[in-house]
Amino acid sequence: MQAVRAAMFAGIVLAIHAAHARRTAEQVPAGSIPIDIEQVLEFYPTGLTLDPAQSGTQIVRDGEGKILGYVLQTSPTSDGIVGYSGPTNTLLAFDANDLILGTKILQSADTREHVAAIKDSPRFRFTWNGMNRQAAASLKDVDAVSGSTLTSIAIQQGLQKRLGGNPPNLKFPIEVTLEEAHQLFPDANSLSPSGLKIEVLDSQNELIGYVVRSSPYADHITGYQGPTDVLLAFDVEDRLVGFQLRESYDNDPYVGYVREDEYFRNSLNGKSLPQLAELDLIAEQVEGVSGATMTSMSVADSLVATGQAVINAQDQDNKSSASSFQSWSPAPRDYGTLLILIAGLTLAFTKLRGIKPIRIGYQVCLIVYLGFLNGDMVSQAFLVGAAQHGLPWKSAFGLSTLSVAALLIPLTTRKQVYCHQLCPHGAVQQLVKGRFFSPRTLPQKLSQTLSLLPAALLLLLVISTQLAWPLNLASIEPFDAYLFRVAGVATISIAIVGLVVSCFVPMAYCRYGCPTGAMLGFLRKHARSDRWSRRDTFALSLMLIAAGLWLS
Repeated sequence: MQAVRAAMFAGIVLAIHAAHARRTAEQVPAGSIPIDIEQVLEFYPTGLTLDPAQSGTQIVRDGEGKILGYVLQTSPTSDGIVGYSGPTNTLLAFDANDLILGTKILQSADTREHVAAIKDSPRFRFTWNGMNRQAAASLKDVDAVSGSTLTSIAIQQGLQKRLGGNPPNLKFPIEVTLEEAHQLFPDANSLSPSGLKIEVLDSQNELIGYVVRSSPYADHITGYQGPTDVLLAFDVEDRLVGFQLRESYDNDPYVGYVREDEYFRNSLNGKSLPQLAELDLIAEQVEGVSGATMTSMSVADSLVATGQAVINAQDQDNKSSASSFQSWSPAPRDYGTLLILIAGLTLAFTKLRGIKPIRIGYQVCLIVYLGFLNGDMVSQAFLVGAAQHGLPWKSAFGLSTLSVAALLIPLTTRKQVYCHQLCPHGAVQQLVKGRFFSPRTLPQKLSQTLSLLPAALLLLLVISTQLAWPLNLASIEPFDAYLFRVAGVATISIAIVGLVVSCFVPMAYCRYGCPTGAMLGFLRKHARSDRWSRRDTFALSLMLIAAGLWLS
């Protein structure tokens, strides 16, 4: 039966994940949202047009066509980085010198109050202003917004990941088209950008090669009058199979001579990527095009520089991947959460919980640290976000570990560890129980009616999540109230009312209002776990509703 309950819970999670994935694919196929000029006027007051450029950026121009800078979104690169309950898509605005003018949240799946706190914090939003891409990408010491730490961390990590790529080309802004690639690969059917490479796919979606632009890696190489943007084509074995000249600042007749000279192109084709990167044009006696020697030799130099750039990028990607894997570690706040978790488990599984001073001292630490300082509390907002986007292990390792423990321990033991030992709001209710007023007992019918409220909230949660209703999940529970700087009125009201009632009716909120507690109680192993119950029927109904709404 415990396995069946775990399967029903997993079914609900999978249905929520699948519905969210389908909805995201239908609404935003490219992983980003359209931007119009009105959204960036705060950074470019004289901006008039937005022109698409490579790597998902858009170049901003004024009425005279002058380039003012460019903007980019962190999505879809940052879509896998989850804050408290979802990823955030941030806009970055750069000037023409590649310096950041400002940032702006475009869209976020995170908790509404947490996102609002970020928007209301100029200190956080202005952190990156004036930095170049390299400085912003490597910045680690960023002050998070109090009460929105996980959201702040996710935004920072999203910016870092997005800025790890190459800047857009302001000198040669026109993107590579499928028609250009088709001239080099007759079987080309689609293009797929991958770093500085653009992979070329056939009609079966199979890789047949890739193309690379020489700009901006060879923009310093000038011919007779200026640089030339060259498109290089490599096969799947990294051999140069062709190249063609694109835009150029060089003299038109000279560029035309180079385009038409087949012998010059064939003298360079066929070389492997390492051979191209190490090519000595003089030693190899590469001859320029007659009548356009300076232009043609600058093109040859550009091919060599581009080959070197591709190899350097591959080496850097390998180093970055290894460094990212080896250097990641939990944040200091996560270690505190893990210590609280260990202490809570120790109390739950030993007789120390019976020693009043130890128990009360621990509860005070729990309330202060997990509640007011960290805000690491298992809630429906967090769990739904995890179901939709995955657990945010890197940005919220402590809370993710706490959530896994809260779910797994009840399934395998008879201990409701989270509710009894690890929930700050539960600890507050335990401390006020019977301390100010004599405990009261509600009439049986009223108690039975109120006990249905958590189940009703779970039903509302599943339906609203699957139908994408604009319901703020943080507002149906009191946990954000401990982060009072960002908490909404509904959350604070639930917390206050629940605690006041708990002064009269012991653990009132846990018993009559907590959907998270009801969910964990369903998973808990107990004396009659081997029997099918009304809770199991309700859980099965929830799973069928979640699956039905996903399939509909």
